[in-house]
Amino acid sequence: MSDVIAECRGVHAGMRGYRVVPARRCHLREVLPRLRKTDASEMEQASGRAAQAAAARAFALSPVRWAMLHDGRCIALGGARPYAQFPGVAAVWLYGTPALDRAGRALARLAPLFAARLRAVWPVLVNVLSPAQLAAYPAMERWLARCGLFLAPVRPVGAEGALMHPCMTGGVTPCAEISGGPSWARLCRRA
Repeated sequence: MSDVIAECRGVHAGMRGYRVVPARRCHLREVLPRLRKTDASEMEQASGRAAQAAAARAFALSPVRWAMLHDGRCIALGGARPYAQFPGVAAVWLYGTPALDRAGRALARLAPLFAARLRAVWPVLVNVLSPAQLAAYPAMERWLARCGLFLAPVRPVGAEGALMHPCMTGGVTPCAEISGGPSWARLCRRA
């Protein structure tokens, strides 16, 4: 397959059959009806939109996006959406189906590669993580650290002020509200 960006070929059975390809709308249509409950809840809380609408919007606004396939089926989508008002800053995102839960080893191996590729374009990556998501997937904090991101303490974000952990690459500090964009993405100074 010529459009394969990365592939797991490990000897461990849990590593075989995973490929990363450029994401297409057919991948989005495959993932949306089967979103993990924790991903759907987090997107709704952070965006104030229905999960499928928030996921489709992230997909549409992202010039860089990938699909993670397992044995030919799309199990996750990831990418980054730049902020015009903050050059060099992008919101990084990843959401998937319940099958993503079984892809821990492959994701741990592939994700740092993609985070590095994103940071080459946008040095500062930001997003939010719900406490429920972190409780459901305790290894996520280590995985984020391997990708060069860290979690800040919980604070109110989004349309309804949901409690979330801002997640960002090192060297930035979230600050007070600045008009013109989502409050959780405010970056006012380099640390």
